[in-house]
Amino acid sequence: MLAPGEIVIQDEEIPEITKLEVLVRVIQFAICGTDKQIFTGEKRNVNYPHVPCHEAIGIVEKVGSCVEDVKLGDKVLLNPQVTCYHCKYCLAGYNNRCKNIKIHGICIPGFAREYVAIDHHQVIKIPAVLSNDHAVMIEPIAVANEMIKQAGILEEKDLLILGGGTIGNITAQLAKLFGARNVVISEPNKLRREIAEECGLVAINPKTKDFEKQMTEVFHNVEPEMIIDCAGYEGALMDAINYIMIGGKILVIGEHTIDEKVDVERIQKKFLSIIGCRTYQNQDLIQVIDLLLKGYLRIKPLITDHVPFSYIDRAFKDVIKAYSKQLKVIITM
Repeated sequence: MLAPGEIVIQDEEIPEITKLEVLVRVIQFAICGTDKQIFTGEKRNVNYPHVPCHEAIGIVEKVGSCVEDVKLGDKVLLNPQVTCYHCKYCLAGYNNRCKNIKIHGICIPGFAREYVAIDHHQVIKIPAVLSNDHAVMIEPIAVANEMIKQAGILEEKDLLILGGGTIGNITAQLAKLFGARNVVISEPNKLRREIAEECGLVAINPKTKDFEKQMTEVFHNVEPEMIIDCAGYEGALMDAINYIMIGGKILVIGEHTIDEKVDVERIQKKFLSIIGCRTYQNQDLIQVIDLLLKGYLRIKPLITDHVPFSYIDRAFKDVIKAYSKQLKVIITM
């Protein structure tokens, strides 16, 4: 991206690798909500020109002399998180809390390219039986998986999910898998509600006059005990504060592009807990692969289009213009 809204494809040399790196030929990557914000210029702290996209898989083409965990021809997931390995959070196993974290496709150049030279710690071998479409979804599913871990015990709890995009849909599927009593997705987009229903989920349009009535009917006339903001729209946090029961927990993973105004007194009076979450731990990626291999998640309905790399500019523009017709778009090399 030369600037917001402007994408060009340029030739570049195949990168050289160090003894601890691998060269990966990218075969698929996906466009996510953050990529759309970078394309429109809404995402803060992004320097242009910029190479976007952080959800990618590929084939190992070359390995450094000291690399032993992957070999030529392996299909691998590219972990976009670059951490320092020495801060107190990294040493404690919380790589996603690293004080010096950088993320490909956001802080540093991403994976929308044919070849990537990357540290061997950032590639995870993908079982051959896992399809490319399932494999390229591992990264966003890991985000949802980390959020569910932050949520804690879900058994017999009622959850409201704000937003039925990829993260919201998967978060809802995982919540049901891990014992939540009732899960409702709040989503104004008709296609996303239909996809949620195809995945066995309940989705309600928050723009309807009786939204709260419909929601509480699912929850048997009580407010939700937990709300997860996967949308990041303006006012999402206040909506969560208003909808949730006294003593409830709100979790925030949605990308907020502006600073939210909240009613602190209302948070205090309702005895609320608010937890932020960002990205995932490395073990989440392994856990997600296991969930996919066991067939616990419905992924196919979320993928609405496959576009060749040569049409990436059109793909980004279509995602913006045809928001009501797209969910997860995958770019194929």
